Order: sequence, then structure tokens, then C-alpha cells
Amino acid sequence: MRTSTRLQGQDARAVAGDAPALAAHEIEKSFGATRALRGVSVAFEAGAIHALVGENNAGESTLTHILSGALTADAGRILIDGASVVLRTPLDAKALGIRMVH
Repeated sequence: MRTSTRLQGQDARAVAGDAPALAAHEIEKSFGATRALRGVSVAFEAGAIHALVGENNAGESTLTHILSGALTADAGRILIDGASVVLRTPLDAKALGIRMVH
């Protein structure tokens, strides 16, 4: 799954106070020899409903599992309000206000 690289100005926006509520930057995930995600960057604004849509095996579920703490990324950063966070478990994500509906 490849999305737009809208986050190029991520750090500048965070300083300006208008960072996305949740952002993923250059997320990578493999399962053995299978690359599920390669360089995925996406941002989610607060107060909006977002959907990830794609064909089977495009990586949407893998990305949502990473953002909800159910899986860890092999590479990349997750940011909440512009600050890097580490989500090791779904409880970590829940404590930060991240909720997913499948």
C-alpha cells in the first residue's frame, strides 16, 4: 500500500501547533519475505471520520493494526499531535485515545 507523502512538513506543522492528531510516517512492515507496507505515510485530523480502502492484501489491516498497537512496525514513526510515540500494545494506543472500528 502506498499513500501520498503529505507529511513532508510534519515537524514544521508540529512547531506551529497544527500537527495532525495522528500521523504515520514511512511505515514499513514485512511478514517473512512478504512486504505488507513500504514507506506508508498518512495523517488523520481530529474530529473527522477516516476510512482506509483498498483491494485485498493492499495493507489496510496491517496499517490499522500498527496504529492500534496490535502489531509493531519494522520501520517508521507514529506521531500523536506531532510527538513521536511507541505503541507496543493496544492498551498503549487506547491510553493515547486511538480507537479503530473494523
